[in-house]
Amino acid sequence: MSTFVDFAPTGTEPFQFQPTLNGTQYTAVITWNIFREGYYLNLYDLSNNLIVCEAMTESGSMLRCSLTWADNIATAVCQVPHNVPLAAVSYLRISQSGGSKYDGAYLGTAVDEFTMAFDLPENPDQPVAILGTLSFDLDLLGGYGIGSLYFHADTQQFEF
Repeated sequence: MSTFVDFAPTGTEPFQFQPTLNGTQYTAVITWNIFREGYYLNLYDLSNNLIVCEAMTESGSMLRCSLTWADNIATAVCQVPHNVPLAAVSYLRISQSGGSKYDGAYLGTAVDEFTMAFDLPENPDQPVAILGTLSFDLDLLGGYGIGSLYFHADTQQFEF
């Protein structure tokens, strides 16, 4: 289950929140860099040791979708076009589906302008389509092995 934090910078002091990543609590401090003219993520452990300092990047929009499953293939039908070319393969993430077995990161194929299909070997045991979100995320902590943190520019929210 994801946690969302609204990004509300004040302009007078750095924005802070405390995400729990893989069971460990951290302090995230978001600072403005005047030379780059952009935000930076500074992640500290609870002993105030700097773990990560990097330019903040944003994920693509979170698209509402209807999720179904049949024969080990899940489909996500978005309410708006997803902008992935027909038959192209893309990394995608399903979230906010009520804690269902759909939530996770996948390699998906564009079936049409609204539909992405991805392998899901385990039956999610949902008798009817359920709602969730599909996004093409950039993990701010990818490669560090400490968990996942995303910034959604469309909603101005951090997700972990």
